[in-house]
Amino acid sequence: MDAILDLRNCLLPAFLESTLWTVDMINEVQNASEFLSDLLRSRGVNVDVIESFRDNLINVLVDYYNNHWFPEKPFKGSGYRCIRIVNKKMDPLISKAGSLCGLTVSQLMSSLPNELTMWIDPYDVSYRIGEEGSIGQLLGGPESDSSSNSGSDSESSSQEGVLESSSSYTYPGMQYHNVLYTGTVCC
Repeated sequence: MDAILDLRNCLLPAFLESTLWTVDMINEVQNASEFLSDLLRSRGVNVDVIESFRDNLINVLVDYYNNHWFPEKPFKGSGYRCIRIVNKKMDPLISKAGSLCGLTVSQLMSSLPNELTMWIDPYDVSYRIGEEGSIGQLLGGPESDSSSNSGSDSESSSQEGVLESSSSYTYPGMQYHNVLYTGTVCC
């Protein structure tokens, strides 16, 4: 990845300036958007389209989560902030971000896992591929020590042929997992 977008130092669109959001929300939303963008990149989607998708998804999520972000009670509103692709149905937030950059639902469905659940909560971003898959953590909670996980290998997926390799790396204030997918992600 060439550079990590740091929204804290960017000029934000006017609608974001008037909303109630925190730097913590930006970190979590950015982390989730980077993960989904990495999945698109691994499937050969054009780099310019991926960057546009990532930026659009950040804006869509921040706007959607406005008034539904509770750092003092991180699990309050968790269901509202959950993103799902299941039973060949695309999450409307992913779909909206895709349409803003020219990706159709069909293109998104062929480039993302058939079944994906992401939980974007204050201090925590986690995902699960498949209904029976193990849960991967993209961003740990405030009680976690990111230095103890930095550079360590994460768990492999329970689905054969899905997860080629994974590794963790740390960016100031964030812990990411690089995940390389090969073949079909889900049946």
